[in-house]
Amino acid sequence: CYQKGQCEEMVKKTTATYKRIDILVNNAGINMPRLLV
Repeated sequence: CYQKGQCEEMVKKTTATYKRIDILVNNAGINMPRLLV
């Protein structure tokens, strides 16, 4: 999610369906096209 409201809505829907969230991973990455070496 890109905005706070999107994240909050995702959590509300998930907890409504599954009753809880056991693990939450913030997997934000940056993709920069360049050589690693």
